Amino acid sequence: MNGYLGIHHDLEAEIAAWTGQEAALVFTAEDLASVGTLTQLVLLNRDTAVLVEECVTDRLTDGLRVVEPRWTERFRHNDLDGLRERLAEHRGRTDHILIVLSANEPGTGTSMALTSICDLAQEYGAEIFLHDPAGVISRDGSAALLGRADRIGFIAGSFSGPIGSAGAYLATSRAMARHLITQCTTRMFAAALPPFLTAAARAGLSALRSPSRDSAGTADPTHDFIGRGMEISRWEDYRTMRANLGRELAEWAGKESGIVFAAGYLANLHGLARVIRQDRDVTVITDKSAHASMVDGIRLGRPRRSVRFAHNDLDDLRSKLVEAQTRTGRSIVLVEGAYSVEGDLAPLPGIVALAKEFGAEIFLDGAHGVGVVGAGRGTAAAFDVAEDVDYITGTFSKAFGSTGGFLLGSAEAVAAIDTYDPADPAIALAPALIAAAQRSLDIMKQEPDRPARAHAMADALRSGLTLAGFEPHGATPIVSLSLAGLFRSDESPEVLAISHENPRREALERAKARIARDSVSTIKAHNWLLSRRGVYTNAFIAPGVDEPVLRLSATAGFTEEDVATVVDAFVALREAYRACGEVPDAPAAGLALPAA
Repeated sequence: MNGYLGIHHDLEAEIAAWTGQEAALVFTAEDLASVGTLTQLVLLNRDTAVLVEECVTDRLTDGLRVVEPRWTERFRHNDLDGLRERLAEHRGRTDHILIVLSANEPGTGTSMALTSICDLAQEYGAEIFLHDPAGVISRDGSAALLGRADRIGFIAGSFSGPIGSAGAYLATSRAMARHLITQCTTRMFAAALPPFLTAAARAGLSALRSPSRDSAGTADPTHDFIGRGMEISRWEDYRTMRANLGRELAEWAGKESGIVFAAGYLANLHGLARVIRQDRDVTVITDKSAHASMVDGIRLGRPRRSVRFAHNDLDDLRSKLVEAQTRTGRSIVLVEGAYSVEGDLAPLPGIVALAKEFGAEIFLDGAHGVGVVGAGRGTAAAFDVAEDVDYITGTFSKAFGSTGGFLLGSAEAVAAIDTYDPADPAIALAPALIAAAQRSLDIMKQEPDRPARAHAMADALRSGLTLAGFEPHGATPIVSLSLAGLFRSDESPEVLAISHENPRREALERAKARIARDSVSTIKAHNWLLSRRGVYTNAFIAPGVDEPVLRLSATAGFTEEDVATVVDAFVALREAYRACGEVPDAPAAGLALPAA
């Protein structure tokens, strides 16, 4: 893991330096770098006025609709007078204006107007988000050459253009990079780019920076893989390769057909949105612990109703289905097969029985089940209910060890969702990644002992942590651990000092303060374990979860020595906490800064 983080951070530092920004983050797919960041910016301030250049893709504006900023307006391409007019209008309404630009192919004039747009943004105190999927700006460092890199807040680009790899990046300030890293889901996406693609991206970036260009400045075509286009025969080969993987995944998990996406997040986001849009007279009933990508899919799909039921509570689900029958013509139940934070399993037999009783569809996120539950075939197969689950999604970034995602269902359902559009970044998974996922699937079929080994190691880890005085949870290779008992924030002076004449209000404010304190301590514990003991965890904090936890993931490659190392690291953390009265400071993991 440390070696992987090293090359990952090197790539981020090189991107930051190349684009003239302070820091950078790497993502597995273009949508995550662009749409994901835009939604985060709006969530920081819902009073944001977003001014979108007309050539910006609909995919970015769809992302904005998910989070619903207070104002969204378009302006004509390079229309400086129109932009000035809108800036003046919104300056009196809000203190946060975001200008969203798109860098088109060379020669369209985007970079020629960039200087003037940057000047306008500075005059009116606006931020600039530049979407550069084809590498027009970063190809030659145009933003830096124009002397305006410091005035562009965000540059979102792709590795699939002139860099010739797969994945995407966001170049921005140190402060914003740190903010995005603290959003656990964002960092999970960023950290999932496979090492061979990270190395390929570094090689492609190095080629761009090298003098391998002709006198006119044209890039060496050896490195401009996507720019040269894909011949029809090769596109047909790619479609066949992609379709074969989808079909084999479906057979493996007990479904009829499958579609491949560029990321597991996008399988939920766009797959679910397309399912909802088939008939919006629908109530979507979601488990309270369902992944954020499903929540975003609901927002993008815009169903008539959306409600949540208590985690794994069949009685509460029944009550929501009863109500839905009288409100809409259709119902969809959204659950995870194996929950990504808690590490427990959905009671699928009971959920299927209720769905049949009320005529509801089931949309199952199988990201943490495929490869490890049900001899690797997933949670639905483990409970022998795959035929009764309408849609199953998953990711290649977990058990498959690659990146990408998929959606499985009936042949009719998948045909209605799959666009087969090579220009659709949601489904445009690089051939190397399809091949990697195919090989991982072959290994799962050939070596069924691997899932059992992962479960055995997780059980050993839970047992070791329990004997050491901790309270781990989970029924899968995910081991979830709350440190609230160690932090005892409810007894801290700052929490006890909170008082209110209304007892209920006092209890609520104390609970919020306790969770906030536990969240900070959990992040610090994550940093301490990684930097001091080399133990990697995922930190989940509020508001993403109700109670902050650290997540560990056991694998088939774990040994008894690995388990002992992890347990010893947590014991050492506890001793350090008790000695200092808080988690000792340690270097934050994950942020790459350009070399001095």
